[in-house]
Amino acid sequence: MEDRIMKKIALFFSALCACLLFSCTQELATPQEPEISPEPGMQTVTITASIAETKTSYAESGSDLIFSWTAGDEISVYCSDNNFYTFTANSTAATTTFTGVVPDGVTLGSRAFFPADANHDLHDYKYHIPESKDLTSHPSAEIPMIGNKGEGNAYSFTHCCGATKLTLINIPSKFVSVQISMSHPSLKLSGTFGVFTDEGFWRWNPTGASTDSEKIFSRKVVVSDHTASIYVPYASGSDWWGNNTISVIGYDSLDNPTTLISSKTMGSSIGTIARAHVKPLTPLPLVNLLDVDWTDDVAIPLFTVSYGGSSMRILDWKGTSDDYYIYLWYRINKSKIAYDDTLLTYDSSDASYIYIGFDYIDAAGASAGGGIQGSVWDARAFVRPFTGTTKGTIEFKDGYDASSYVQKPVSTTLSGVKVYTTGYIVGSDAFVAIAIPRSSLGSPSSGTEVDVQCAMNYYYTDTGTITLK
Repeated sequence: MEDRIMKKIALFFSALCACLLFSCTQELATPQEPEISPEPGMQTVTITASIAETKTSYAESGSDLIFSWTAGDEISVYCSDNNFYTFTANSTAATTTFTGVVPDGVTLGSRAFFPADANHDLHDYKYHIPESKDLTSHPSAEIPMIGNKGEGNAYSFTHCCGATKLTLINIPSKFVSVQISMSHPSLKLSGTFGVFTDEGFWRWNPTGASTDSEKIFSRKVVVSDHTASIYVPYASGSDWWGNNTISVIGYDSLDNPTTLISSKTMGSSIGTIARAHVKPLTPLPLVNLLDVDWTDDVAIPLFTVSYGGSSMRILDWKGTSDDYYIYLWYRINKSKIAYDDTLLTYDSSDASYIYIGFDYIDAAGASAGGGIQGSVWDARAFVRPFTGTTKGTIEFKDGYDASSYVQKPVSTTLSGVKVYTTGYIVGSDAFVAIAIPRSSLGSPSSGTEVDVQCAMNYYYTDTGTITLK
C-alpha cells in the first residue's frame, strides 16, 4: 500500500462569501487606538482596514469560519513620498483601525500591502515575500493581500493568490517552536513578484526561481498541543507541479535547534489553488522517539532473547506506539555489527541489517525472510541502521534510512515508506531505535495486538506482543 503522507486532498476552504463576512462584522469590538507620541517632524495617522472576502487568521466555529485581522498585524501603506510606512492593527476584528507614523506633509497613497515588508515596491509594482520569517511573537497566516484606498482613510483588502496549509502533528513535547521549510526544485516560492490587476484583483503570475533562495519558503512558528502550521502562498489558478521537499527544525525552551525532518520529499504535486482559497495538505505526523522513555517506563515490555548466547546479535528489545507510529528499541551485541571490507562501510554489509515481521490480521500470512521464523506475517520492515566508513568506528543513521522499506502484505510492491532510525553505543552494546508509520501497516486501530519478531543477519528473536495505544 502506498503511503503518501503529504498527498494533496481535494478540500478547499471556500467560505469566503459575503454572508459569513456579514455575520462576523455584527460582533466587532470597538477599536482601541493607541496613544502615540511621534517624533518632531512626524505625524500619527489612523486608517480603517476591512477584508472584502477573506482573512489573515481564522478559527473554525461549528460549520462557520470566523474571519479576522489579528491585533498586531502589520501592513505597508504607500504614501505620497513614494515610500511605504508600517501601520499596526489595534484590535482583532474583520474591520479594524491601523495606526502608523509618517512624516509631516505626507499623505496616504492609494495602496496598502499585507503583510508589511521593507522590500515591497509599489513604484515598480513589486510584492515581496521573504524566504524566511519568525512568526513566533505574532502568529498569523500572512496570506498576501493588497488593499485599495476608498473614501477617507478606509482601505479594502482582497487576496492576491491562494495558499496551501502544511500542518505538522505529533511534535515532541520538548519543542516550543518549529522552523518549517518548503522548497521546490525550480518554482519560485519567495522573493519579489510583479503584481498587476486582473478582473478587479491584484495578482501575480507563477514563475521559475532565479536563485536557490527563491525556491524556499520558511517560517518559524509556535507549537501548540504538539501541532504547528504554515501557509505557503502561490499564484492562483496555476499548476503547482512537481514534488516539494519539507525540512523541519525544532526549538526547545532555550531556543536550541534539533533537526526533525531533512528534505523529505512530498508524495505528490499540490496542483492548482484558487485565489482566496486555502488547500490543506494531509497533516504530517512527526516521529516522536524523543518522548519515549525506554529506560524507566515499566509499561513498555522488554523481550529478551532466550537462545543463542554470545552469538546473538539482538540481545533484547522493546516495543511501544503512539497514534501514528510503532516504535522499536534494540540492544545489540556491538561486536557482531559487520563491516563490509569490499565497499568499506558498515552501511552495505549483509550482516548489519534488521528485518521485522508483523502479525496482527486474523488471516493467512507469509514468510518475512531474513531469518524470521514461520509464515504467519502480515507485513514486514527492513532497515540498515548502521553507517560509517572507518572500520572499528560504528556510526548510526539519524533520520529516515534511504535503503529501508515497509511491505504490506509481505513480498508485495514496496510502498515507498522509509523507516526512521537512530542509535548510540554504550560500552559493548549498540542501541538502535526505529519508528514505522502505522499507516504503512494499514493503520491498525488502538487496542490491536501485534505480534513482532525481529532478525539480524538471520539470528532471530523470540516473538513479542505489542498492544497498540
